[in-house]
Amino acid sequence: MEPYPQLVAFQAMNAQRRSRGFEILASKVIPGIIMDGTSPAFFKIPVTQELQYGVMTGTFPDTPTIVTGHVPMIPRPNRSSNEGMKPLDNRRAILQCYEAFKQYIV
Repeated sequence: MEPYPQLVAFQAMNAQRRSRGFEILASKVIPGIIMDGTSPAFFKIPVTQELQYGVMTGTFPDTPTIVTGHVPMIPRPNRSSNEGMKPLDNRRAILQCYEAFKQYIV
């Protein structure tokens, strides 16, 4: 997963906060979804000022960035890229994951 969009979103959000007189955030968890056809994979990417600085300067931050992810458990995982959400049992499992992931969307 490409880190730049999350860093840009974090930086833009902090710029808006600063312009409105709010404190900037030291970190923010950015949710993400990657699609393989109609099969999603869900991610939570913790973006920090330290990570942002590391990317801007081309250095590694002292604190590792740990991205958590989840691939929905479907009845026939070896066929997930072919089937995706077509079968109803796959659709049910995937939609339950979307429903659970809504809590991370602000």
